[in-house]
Amino acid sequence: MNPNYSHLDPIAVVALVVIAILAVFSTKASSMFNKIATIVHLFVIAFIIIVGLINANPENYASFAPFGTRGVFKASAVLFFAYIGFDAVSTMAEETKNPGRDIPIGLVGSMVIITIIYCLLASTLCLMQNYKTIDINAPFSVAFSSIGWGWAKYIVAFGALKGMTTVLLVNVVAAMVIATSVVAFFTNLRILSNLLSISTLSIFVLVAIGILVRRYYSSGVTTKENQVKLIVFVVLIIGSSCGMSVYRAMSDGWIGWAITAPFWFIGTGGIFFMVPKAKKPKVWGVPLVPWLPSLSIAINIFLLGSIDKDSYIRFGIWTGILLILLFSYWTTCFL
Repeated sequence: MNPNYSHLDPIAVVALVVIAILAVFSTKASSMFNKIATIVHLFVIAFIIIVGLINANPENYASFAPFGTRGVFKASAVLFFAYIGFDAVSTMAEETKNPGRDIPIGLVGSMVIITIIYCLLASTLCLMQNYKTIDINAPFSVAFSSIGWGWAKYIVAFGALKGMTTVLLVNVVAAMVIATSVVAFFTNLRILSNLLSISTLSIFVLVAIGILVRRYYSSGVTTKENQVKLIVFVVLIIGSSCGMSVYRAMSDGWIGWAITAPFWFIGTGGIFFMVPKAKKPKVWGVPLVPWLPSLSIAINIFLLGSIDKDSYIRFGIWTGILLILLFSYWTTCFL
């Protein structure tokens, strides 16, 4: 078989099945397991950071960002799927006493905490071991072995296994276990991470566009003229963002930036100065609209330009299949 689809991994299948059974048959037990596992995970993270910094070697940062900004953005795009799951907080809206206050705090607070932890872990790893000798398959475990703390790699491995298990427990859907197991059994992790990152970045772009539409358009309130302006400016923002992304993928120069960036400012400024807001948030809303959503569109599309062509082909095929299933479902419902 194709090398990308011949990584037979029975352990992944067994893990999925066991976790699905736990989630289906005992909600209370799975919830308790998740709480205990989270506490354990926090201790493991603290252990990695503290012990890692104790054994830090600042000389490992002598060649900081050796692959330049292109390498940074390429890695960020591939690993962007790490930032999904925060939306799960929004599903708890009906369980909170004051969702207008608690949900934004939960979303933004968890995002800030996790981002800080990610940065600390990445910094610790690169201080422990030179980037040239990092093992991409088990970076932290091998890093501890390299500093003579071989026993610590088992703690790290346990924490990693626990982390993956709890993520699966939160996101597993029993009806999808068979399909997920087939994919997990055969497919290279790199293929899956690229696909998931494209999906995540695309969804974030759509969410940012949705914020602009929700703030500046309301049926029966927005005039036809303002509606046309909004569409033109949003298209200008998306088009200029795509231009910057493509140019960055093809060149390290600045001419393309000088051409495309002004169009982004024109599109965003056009909405800000020429399109009146149709809605205002009653309790809490995204600040700095339209600048922040527009910047989100530009950044996410920019990161999309760092992902390889084959991943887009796979994404297109899967998206086409899912759209066919979706429209088939809708047709069945209406008939």
